[in-house]
Amino acid sequence: MKKLFTSFTNFFGFSKSERRGIVALLSILVVLMMGIQMMPYYSKSHNLSITDEISESHRSNIDNDTSVGAQNLAPLHSPQLSQHSSQQNPQRSFQPVRGKKPFTVQANTCDTLDLQQIRGIGSTISKRIIRYREQLGGFVRKEQLLEVWGIDSARYAQIEAAFIIDKKNIRKLNINTATIRELQNHPYLDYYQAKAIVQTRDKQGLYETITDILKLALIDRETFDLIKDYLEL
Repeated sequence: MKKLFTSFTNFFGFSKSERRGIVALLSILVVLMMGIQMMPYYSKSHNLSITDEISESHRSNIDNDTSVGAQNLAPLHSPQLSQHSSQQNPQRSFQPVRGKKPFTVQANTCDTLDLQQIRGIGSTISKRIIRYREQLGGFVRKEQLLEVWGIDSARYAQIEAAFIIDKKNIRKLNINTATIRELQNHPYLDYYQAKAIVQTRDKQGLYETITDILKLALIDRETFDLIKDYLEL
């Protein structure tokens, strides 16, 4: 047993210099491990300190700028500031435009693009106005816009001021030469009225005045007042 212990001691035994080296190595390892464990804390503290310094410096600059600027700037509600702004930026002083004429169109010569410049008239309504104008032969009264599908009294009140009526461009029907088809295509005459006009002309001769058609049973005064501006001899 003693021999076995002696062999074990000889195998694991260290000299004095070896023991010093081992102690020094262990000390270095301990220091390194402690340094590794403390490194995150140190880095965080260092970053916080740098951030605090930057924030404090920035805050100091802002305070200095504010204190300096506050001495030269008038309050926002100050009359002095308002007067100064208007003098420096006259283009920002909005003044109502006086004497500006409202937008208008010639009812019998305008196109759909012209009509769409009027508030209350879009693409669809503008096309209907032009189409109805062609069927009529031109507008002779603003109130005829009410006969366009989609224009009620409210819309008419909104747009009527923009229209100018010029009767020089009215396309007329000659009651002494027009056919039944040509007459009945007008919105104010139906087939039977157009037929009566043509048949009476064929039987009794040409009309001398446009008021002669009032003698026809199918043409009443209301119809005549609507159609008279579109008739000629």
